[in-house]
Amino acid sequence: MKFSARLAQHFVDRGDPGAEIRELKSQGKKIVYSNNGCLDGVSQTSFAKWGESPVCNDCVWKNNP
Repeated sequence: MKFSARLAQHFVDRGDPGAEIRELKSQGKKIVYSNNGCLDGVSQTSFAKWGESPVCNDCVWKNNP
């Protein structure tokens, strides 16, 4: 298990979810997130509006809920 996953689990076990983000920020670490598309919890309609040429047109999930 990666360090970040162990750290996250430590705070969840303590009943303080999200604390790992605060801890990493306090250490000066950069927090980044990369969206992988509508399967990341963003609606297809919303994700399709991002960018000039939406990847939704090529996605196998375009017509699947």
